Amino acid sequence: MSFWNEKYRSTSLTERSWTQLAPGPSLGIIESLVKDFGQAIIDLGAGSTRLIDDLLNVGYRDLTALDISQVALDELRGRVGEKAQYISESILEWIPTRRYHLAHDRAVFHFLNEVEEQRQYKKVLLSAVAENGFLVMGTFGPTGPEQCSGLPVTRWSEESLTDFFSPDFTLVESFDEIHRTPWGSEQNFTWVVLNRSK
Repeated sequence: MSFWNEKYRSTSLTERSWTQLAPGPSLGIIESLVKDFGQAIIDLGAGSTRLIDDLLNVGYRDLTALDISQVALDELRGRVGEKAQYISESILEWIPTRRYHLAHDRAVFHFLNEVEEQRQYKKVLLSAVAENGFLVMGTFGPTGPEQCSGLPVTRWSEESLTDFFSPDFTLVESFDEIHRTPWGSEQNFTWVVLNRSK
């Protein structure tokens, strides 16, 4: 927790490799899956993401941002105020108290390198995502970086993500994305949209 608090405290928006001033593919995917603006959406590892701002601008009303860094969430709250809900918690320790129609994760899961951490993540999601709900996930792909912010990561393909989350989640679609950091380097991401099975 202190690692990510310091990361956000000591860097500006343009010094963070994960910064997206526009929400990339996330906004369009969420709009295609969630037609009711009152349905619950949670962004896992939200940080100070602009995605919450964009979802609010579209009209979504039940938004939650979860992040291990309170500093990041305070930055987000400074922009959007109490229009969203905030949970400062490690995804591995979080105990969901409600179900969400859609969970979004861009660049959290690939930081979990131990099998037990990955299994715990999946266990948490099974408690958090409603039946017939969705998981929208972007991780570093097979040719993506091997480290991020000085930490090792696990790279995932469509096949490995689909296999890991099955049979509880089934694949709806997948694609690759090239994310360009604020200083112009390129990072390969694998994206999957998964449906929570009954």
